[in-house]
Amino acid sequence: MPGHTVDGLYFSGEPQAIRSHSRGQVEKEQQSRASRAAEAKAWADVLARVRQRRFEPEDRRYLAEVELMAYGRREKSRVLAELGRAQTPESAHGLLLELGVWDQTVDPYPRRLELPEQSPQLPLAELAAEARRDLTHLPAFAIDDQGTADPDDAVSIDGDRLWVHVADVAALAALSIGGTQVEELRKTLVGRIGENMSIRRFQRLQAKGRLSSYVHGGSKIGVVVDLVGGDDSLAKDIAMHIAASKPVVLDQNEVSAELIEREREIARQKAAESGKPANIVEKMVEGSVQKYLKEVTLLGQPFVKDDKQTVGQLLKSKGAQVDRFVLYVVGEGIEKKSTDFAAEVMAQAAAAR
Repeated sequence: MPGHTVDGLYFSGEPQAIRSHSRGQVEKEQQSRASRAAEAKAWADVLARVRQRRFEPEDRRYLAEVELMAYGRREKSRVLAELGRAQTPESAHGLLLELGVWDQTVDPYPRRLELPEQSPQLPLAELAAEARRDLTHLPAFAIDDQGTADPDDAVSIDGDRLWVHVADVAALAALSIGGTQVEELRKTLVGRIGENMSIRRFQRLQAKGRLSSYVHGGSKIGVVVDLVGGDDSLAKDIAMHIAASKPVVLDQNEVSAELIEREREIARQKAAESGKPANIVEKMVEGSVQKYLKEVTLLGQPFVKDDKQTVGQLLKSKGAQVDRFVLYVVGEGIEKKSTDFAAEVMAQAAAAR
């Protein structure tokens, strides 16, 4: 009898005042226990697969919290805690990549940093038809930066006239590679693989050091790095890091004062809600700004192969520096429908309660 009381299925109460449960109560408790046991087993199975770096479709609902954390929408994850991993968006992002839940084309930074995800729709006037002008005799001054959406922009000054040059895809298509026009090579590839392709953008680099390139599996991400100093192995490692972490700019000097001030204002509004003293709030704000700068700058990001050091520290230890890098992701800048699977799962879970 005491055993049944402790178990709580058929009886409850103290030995001197035992209450028996009805059949309905017993069956309901049995169903509840079976459900909890099944959920516990499913959770244990998910953790076992995650530790083996395996992923099954049914695991997705358990990893929804990790996706939310990678997007900066959640502060803690039970999955990361069980694995003994850092409770950070970067750690969550890394796990999703390791498991194959996300691939390298998923970029959480816009949502994490509360940036607009859709390109602005601006009306453009039709350009007047006119003959091409030969301006190759004029010095051209590049106005590119790592965040520009218009590759190879430059300006030239001709007396009192300012010429603005924009990369010309049509002119690129007319150039030759090994005696064959780029456009002809494009058509040959289309016929070979059976899928249409077009040249949408390009950048032209004049190297100060060695140019190293990296194309990620699936050919959806491409990187070119101009590394001054170091060796080929370091250049390749930096290119692979850029493909994985997608920095926006090289260093803090390339982040505009306006953008920093906007981030500071967002952080100030969030910190003010904490109700802490003004001096503490200001420290929280500066901490948030510095965290943002580390996330978007190549030199400030933790190196993917050794997160104990930043890319900047790695380069310094090798006596090298990056002069410039270019990162392209297939489809980047083309508007497409975005599905937030993690948000859908959380919404379904809330509705089921």
